[in-house]
Amino acid sequence: MKKLIFTLIIAMLFAVSVFLPQQASSQVPEAFKYQAIARDLSGNVIANQNISLRINILQGSSTGTSVYCETHSVTSNNLGLMNLEIGNGTYVSGNFSTISWGTSTYYVKIEMDATGGTTYQPMGVSQLLSVPYALYAKNATTGFPGPTGPIGPAGTNGTNGINGTNGTNGATGATGANGTNGTNGVPGATGPSGGPIGPTGNTGTIGATGPTGNTGSAGSIGNTGLTGASGATGPTGSSYTAGTGITIDGSNVISANQRIIYGAVSSGGAILYGSGFTVVNQSTGINIITFTTPFTIPPIVIATIRTENYNPQNDIVFTSAPTASFVVVHTGWHSGSTFQVGSSDFSFIAIGN
Repeated sequence: MKKLIFTLIIAMLFAVSVFLPQQASSQVPEAFKYQAIARDLSGNVIANQNISLRINILQGSSTGTSVYCETHSVTSNNLGLMNLEIGNGTYVSGNFSTISWGTSTYYVKIEMDATGGTTYQPMGVSQLLSVPYALYAKNATTGFPGPTGPIGPAGTNGTNGINGTNGTNGATGATGANGTNGTNGVPGATGPSGGPIGPTGNTGTIGATGPTGNTGSAGSIGNTGLTGASGATGPTGSSYTAGTGITIDGSNVISANQRIIYGAVSSGGAILYGSGFTVVNQSTGINIITFTTPFTIPPIVIATIRTENYNPQNDIVFTSAPTASFVVVHTGWHSGSTFQVGSSDFSFIAIGN
């Protein structure tokens, strides 16, 4: 992708609002205007193109701490002009609403990707020389209250209202007729003389709760269920025949009776580790390894230069005697088609019967 360097012509637009006392509690817009013209390295306007911007507000200096970061995706017009509102972009970090505009200096850092992606290039840092009034006033402290005004003169008393007229009395009702006298009742018999009934006694207290009864004995264990039927016998496995170096016992256990001799030898013929063999250093890079117990058939032998002595040109050549009782090892490197004998540590392993 062709790499471009861009320049920006920047203009900050601040809407200054004058607040009346009754407007002091209205909502303060958490943003301010920003305009920029995008040009390429040749000064040509980048017109009608999707552009990505990343904006940081820095506190204290042009390299200060970022207190707020957001991104914008805009489209330049035919003059390369971009319009946006800082504070209303896509949030990245920080808190725009808690910036204390009146207690520090602030700088705006602009980064841009003219392709509309996220590979932002730094465009520059500009100091905010004027803070939007509404944003400053939002965080300003309350002033001291003014003095209390004088009490105004008392108003004149109003006139008394007119008393209402009395209502008329209602008519007197007629007197009712006298009722007839009732006959005297027959006197009742004199009851026996007895004392007064005594007061009702107090209700007695509720007795304490009795102890919990013993737990009943456990029930007997139920009978064991019937044993399930045996599953079907699986198929018979494959049969194997013992071969060279392999034995199979009566339990069909397969085992190997091969011997393994391994070890590591220094360039001078010293045994670094391993057993079951001896080493004779004939000359530089040439060592004879003799097995303590010869193999019955030629073993498989693998040898390699040790990792500590690794060189892309290093190599190793070894030959087994017909009796398979020793191996002659040459260490060195290849020069074209010629093997040059050198001096290197090596390790080996021999496997056989």
